[in-house]
Amino acid sequence: MKVTFNWLKQYVDFDWSPEQLAERLTMLGLEAEGVHKLGGEFEGIVVAQILTRDPVPGSDKLSVCKVNDGKGERIIICGAQNHKPGDKVPLILPNFALPLKPGEKEPFVIKERKVFGITSHGMMCSPQELGLPDKVDGILILREDAKIGQPFAEYLGRGGGDVVYNLEITPNRADWNSVIGIAREIAAVTGNKLKMPDVNVGQASRLSLTSKQDGFGNNFSPERLAPGQRNNFLRLETSATPVLRVKTHVRLDSGSGPVTLVL
Repeated sequence: MKVTFNWLKQYVDFDWSPEQLAERLTMLGLEAEGVHKLGGEFEGIVVAQILTRDPVPGSDKLSVCKVNDGKGERIIICGAQNHKPGDKVPLILPNFALPLKPGEKEPFVIKERKVFGITSHGMMCSPQELGLPDKVDGILILREDAKIGQPFAEYLGRGGGDVVYNLEITPNRADWNSVIGIAREIAAVTGNKLKMPDVNVGQASRLSLTSKQDGFGNNFSPERLAPGQRNNFLRLETSATPVLRVKTHVRLDSGSGPVTLVL
């Protein structure tokens, strides 16, 4: 089971260092088989908004964009075709490096460069360039509510760096095969409140069952149901995709990969 320091802190407050957390988890029976520190892969990458887009004179593919990076405006030359004024995008600033990809030994540092006589002050990034699981033909378009100038790592719900713990789970504690299960154990030790995610499923969370149907063709007698039983029905659209933040936790932080919306 892989979980990260920052991910656990989203569910329970504690003031231990990453090293102290590893020791505490081991004392709880969650032996840390491996501890891996993640660097600030998204250092120098911020949320920016495209203000204008015009063709580059002399080029049939490149465009020159004026963007707002939260501190001012800058000119960016871009070859992607999937963006428009108003879009919010990840922007890497000059003299910062893109995240290392598997097999790469030297980071690729973005520099100011002159193209067709126009100086580009940074680069708008695609998911592939950022090492993200999304596959997009062009740059990554962010949510409309993204805050201009916000560090991209913060937009993804991550700090600049993190620590990944590879934990050995004993067969009798299947509840530890989840982030919330481990956070609940930390909450019990610290006495701090477990911060459960706010899930609002409306009135459908309390179903009135008849003795002949429960939505799946099973027969139940309502008066015999356990008092704590909840029956939630979720309709999943096949076109839906996992949220970028969850994908990033699963792929970059834990080292696994999302397969579908459910898994």
